[in-house]
Amino acid sequence: MFNKKVVARNIPNLNPKFVCIVDHKRQDLAAVISSYISEKNNYPLIFEFPTVTSANYERVNEDVDENVLSLIRAGEFVTFVNNILVRIQPIDNLIIAGLSEEQKSFLDFLKHFNVIEINNLEEVDFLISPFIVGKGKIQCRHDDLLKGLNAALRSNSTLVLNDDAQDIELKNEGDKGMILVETEPFVATIIAINYAFSIDADIAFVNRVSEDERLDIQDKFVKFGEGNKKAGDEIRALINKRISHVDFAKSEFVTYFTTGMPYSFASKNSLPSTYVNSHLRPDLFIANNLLFHGSVRFGGAVVFSPEFFKDEETELVGSLLIQKNYFVKELVGKDANILNLDMNIRQFPFDVFHICSHGGEIDGHSVEEDFTDSKGAKHNIVYEQVLSFSPSLRPGLVTVQRKDYFKRFDGYIWRSPELKAQKFPPYIFSDMQNALRHSKAKDKKVGPKKKINNSCAIQCSDGPHLAMFTTVASQSSPFIFNNTCWSWYHIAEPFLVSGANSYIGTLWNVENKAAISFASEFYKTAFSNSVMDAAHRSMKKLAGSSSEDIYVVWGLHFTKLASGKNSAISREAIFEELMRSLGVWQYNLKSTKLKSTRDSIADFLKWIYSEINSTFSLTDYELFKKKLQENKMKNTGK
Repeated sequence: MFNKKVVARNIPNLNPKFVCIVDHKRQDLAAVISSYISEKNNYPLIFEFPTVTSANYERVNEDVDENVLSLIRAGEFVTFVNNILVRIQPIDNLIIAGLSEEQKSFLDFLKHFNVIEINNLEEVDFLISPFIVGKGKIQCRHDDLLKGLNAALRSNSTLVLNDDAQDIELKNEGDKGMILVETEPFVATIIAINYAFSIDADIAFVNRVSEDERLDIQDKFVKFGEGNKKAGDEIRALINKRISHVDFAKSEFVTYFTTGMPYSFASKNSLPSTYVNSHLRPDLFIANNLLFHGSVRFGGAVVFSPEFFKDEETELVGSLLIQKNYFVKELVGKDANILNLDMNIRQFPFDVFHICSHGGEIDGHSVEEDFTDSKGAKHNIVYEQVLSFSPSLRPGLVTVQRKDYFKRFDGYIWRSPELKAQKFPPYIFSDMQNALRHSKAKDKKVGPKKKINNSCAIQCSDGPHLAMFTTVASQSSPFIFNNTCWSWYHIAEPFLVSGANSYIGTLWNVENKAAISFASEFYKTAFSNSVMDAAHRSMKKLAGSSSEDIYVVWGLHFTKLASGKNSAISREAIFEELMRSLGVWQYNLKSTKLKSTRDSIADFLKWIYSEINSTFSLTDYELFKKKLQENKMKNTGK
């Protein structure tokens, strides 16, 4: 049994003395810099810049080239980082470390900061030590880097890499929180160590999870969800083998930094726990949690249900949120359609989004087709495909969402070592994407396929929503409760990567009675406890049922739901944000050349106009205009 003693749970401050943007592969550089800039009870803002294949440029046509994916990924990263930097101003020093010229070309905000550029390990001490006083030094080998950083932080020392150094011992104190970290060879692992130190938690390391292990666990959960108890025992055995060296006996809670291993299922949720996905911008995830902790940004909430079930929790959830001074928007019945879900997730200013529906894998098609690359060589591609159709905001058109899950390329298993060994040049895969965009049905071999693996969706009143978005809640950081089946992993990814600060999902197919019981208890306690504690307490309601231990929390130990000030202020804040978004998108429309992007922006503008006209009144507009005038007079001194 785990110790039930409740100890103080530290919530660190954000440290504006230094912000560091470092290449995500430069784990060594991030570790050494961290040892210089970290301070007790402060979380150091270190962001991991993704790999890019070219300098920044503006796309002017729809064709995909070998640089597009990294271009989009880097652009999104910089936007998110810039938003955080604006919110925590003033910043004393901005460190850019180990970045290529191509990466630096995306950083268009550097002129606003005092920039310290570090290119290698030798420059760290020379460039940062003048700002640092009172620290000792600790040496470690490169292969002992993670333990070395942990030891340096705990002893208020800077880290020196020396391959002749002695072994570093990992010391934990107990009676604290525990941060369990999978040892990924990227900066994300350094971020986890920094976070553990900032909250004064113990730390444990386990091996990284392979793709095969993730797929094996997911397959076993399918069997377990179908009633195969042996599959559940096998999952627990696999997980317990990984963590057998970790002593949780005195831990008061645990946060798992993982790429997809449900550790709490093995422990049967014996202690409160949360998860951070190490592959989905953990740097931004932590920063947003700290930035928005303890308050609501808008006071908005959305409750979504196509009303597939005779009994549901949605009415109770909506009522509880109204009592907490939220402006609650209900999307129920026929209004719970694909278009409404998509636009409200992206553009409505909400702090809480509750989803009650069916979820999980959906039917699709298996597809095989040939294509010719730009050099004239022929290739064969096999993939599985899911589609979703919904009315468009543009009259007479239909919006199509499409996801392809690649299986084989020229006979080789997708992403296999054998495929990588062929060393196909990158242009072939961009040629493949362009060919798939323009291919006709007559050129494909298509067959129906039941339950496409990893194709998790949210069922709407008019079909499945495939969760293909990259921003949520008007670029805010909200709480998401996806109370559908199989909602903990694949369908969670777009919410997490888009900025959600916390997300609750299920490991397999949840019983409706259990879903109602858990959700009802959760919202009753989540405003007086952390999301982690409220979820842990609510799971006790499911003890002995087939849904026991089914819920998982992506979040941090301190994240909690906050009440709005009052309903009028919440309404006003939502209206103001919609008006602000309207102006931003109008500006972006003027400066955007890519047709698909212009079409998307035009859709956003149409939706926001419609939302303002249908949900709000002339009185709301008059109040907004009056406030603008008052602020203008205040700023000009008139």
